[in-house]
Amino acid sequence: METLQWIRKEAITQRVIIALNEHNMEEFIRALINADMSYTVLTDYPSKPWIYIDYSDIQSGFYLEDERILVFTEKELYQYRKKKYRYDNKFSKANL
Repeated sequence: METLQWIRKEAITQRVIIALNEHNMEEFIRALINADMSYTVLTDYPSKPWIYIDYSDIQSGFYLEDERILVFTEKELYQYRKKKYRYDNKFSKANL
């Protein structure tokens, strides 16, 4: 998987944090294991360049250049994001 190879390369010089929900995290961890890639579950501030995983509901990834922290979410890794639903006013006017 090209994405995993790119993450491996980035983790040499940066702190790469993978922030996913539980379902996607399990799938991602299996992919890391299959690719023989090491990782650490994030429990504190990431102290060195490495791959860190974190159960999180962050909507979008970001990069903190000064800290050399790169965060990936479902949006970047799986090209999707949670749908936001609009409340439809017609339901508030329904007669019962």
